[in-house]
Amino acid sequence: MKSSDIFHACKYTPILLKSRTNDSGVNQYGLRPVNSYDYLNPTNLVNFGRGTAFDNLGVRRSERGQIDSAPSLGGSPVFTQAKLLGLSGDDQLRLCEAETTQLRMCMAKGGSACERESLLLDACLSKVGHLRRAISQAGSEFNDWFIQNVSDNHTKPFQHRPHDWRHYYAQEKLVREKQQNGHAYGRRPKEFSFGARYVKTEGYGKRPRLPYNK
Repeated sequence: MKSSDIFHACKYTPILLKSRTNDSGVNQYGLRPVNSYDYLNPTNLVNFGRGTAFDNLGVRRSERGQIDSAPSLGGSPVFTQAKLLGLSGDDQLRLCEAETTQLRMCMAKGGSACERESLLLDACLSKVGHLRRAISQAGSEFNDWFIQNVSDNHTKPFQHRPHDWRHYYAQEKLVREKQQNGHAYGRRPKEFSFGARYVKTEGYGKRPRLPYNK
């Protein structure tokens, strides 16, 4: 989809269909484009995550580079697309390395114009350009698919912090409490010093017990 397609679609729409609702931010295709980014990335207007339908379009996803502009999974933003495509990170695609190395070695030696090496590198780079464009195209298509089918548009609660699991830990504490006759909710066994269980021969036990058995 080209950015001009939206212009043509708006231009050739009959007047009766122009305003589908009273909402000025929405037209009959989706959200109304308001800035250049909306024309560069029309997907932004038509869908903003799982559960999007044309009749509940009231949400405008954030613009590129803003907080929450990335699609999200489990409430936290997902920005691994470039890494998945090999465009950044440790597993980055290294293209034309041999040709570049040859040219640099030739230049370091000096004494020639290195035409052969330059031609080799140019040939390689001319192929790499097509590959790079194909990769970025695949990446944007994947991103659109992800936004449509996977992303929850930051509507789900976080799950990556300890206090997002408080209820879960509380259940564990209730289990321990029940083991101790309903008495010591949230109490932990006292920590033993490191060599204690090897040193002691009598008296209290060598292993920590439930606090209720003190």
